[in-house]
Amino acid sequence: MTTQLTIPIWTRSTDIRDLLECQMKWLLKRLYEPDFLPTWNPLGTSIHHGIYRVLVEGIDIEEAIESAADLINELLANGVNRGLLIQGTKRRTEATIFADAERMIRKWWQAVIVGEVEVYQSLDLDKAQGEVKVTVPAGTNGSMAPLSTTIDAIIPLDDRTDVECAIVDWKSGATASANPLQLYTYLYAARHDPNSPLYEVAPERVELWFHHLDFGKIQRAENYPGDDYIRNMLRWTEATKRSMRDTGFAPAHADWYCDYCTVRSHCPAWSGDLRSITRDARMTTLDFVPEPEDSDGREE
Repeated sequence: MTTQLTIPIWTRSTDIRDLLECQMKWLLKRLYEPDFLPTWNPLGTSIHHGIYRVLVEGIDIEEAIESAADLINELLANGVNRGLLIQGTKRRTEATIFADAERMIRKWWQAVIVGEVEVYQSLDLDKAQGEVKVTVPAGTNGSMAPLSTTIDAIIPLDDRTDVECAIVDWKSGATASANPLQLYTYLYAARHDPNSPLYEVAPERVELWFHHLDFGKIQRAENYPGDDYIRNMLRWTEATKRSMRDTGFAPAHADWYCDYCTVRSHCPAWSGDLRSITRDARMTTLDFVPEPEDSDGREE
């Protein structure tokens, strides 16, 4: 049956993205053990860990690389102990995972710490905050449960008056494009969490960008669609999860990413049994309490 008996009704920024992509995949990941451990999860998690330690703890680049390698070993061992095969892609293989992590951390160091990428030259890295957890109460969202998510970095600007800081998300994926809705959700969350450093800061005073580490590319997210838009997305996300629990059903959207799906064997669009999925989903309960840590791992 299932290894996780709850559907989290509270929302993370990645929930919106994943549900827009494929609702069935989102549901299956919470009902069943994965078919394999994808290399990009420990790779992304370890790179973020190394970057966090540089920004927050002040370690040097060699220690960051070593720390990332140690975490990769730990995460791969955990997967093997669970009986999972390790599976990668042409550009993110098990054989290259340590080299991939080192390469991207070194590129990040040159871009951010050395300042070779122009956008970082005006940031006050000494005041950078990493892995900033933000939670917005349900009442603020007009929803039943809170928004709870983690921002990779919030970095103040040191020589400009029109913008206060940047929200930055590090991307370790093999493509140089990401959905700006993730950054919009971060901005909304940071502005509405009373404990956030950006509480009630106007949207136009915050810059948003993805940093695609392997490409050295900065992808800006502009034209924030407004608080009402994000609130509607949060309510849609919550209603979608509630429908999964009530009906035991979620639509599958088959596309190119099916080849990389960790729960494809369970999917009715391939070889899975819809009746079993419906039964198992309807046996779950809705969880209104955010988890203390991200249990899904990073996908990029």
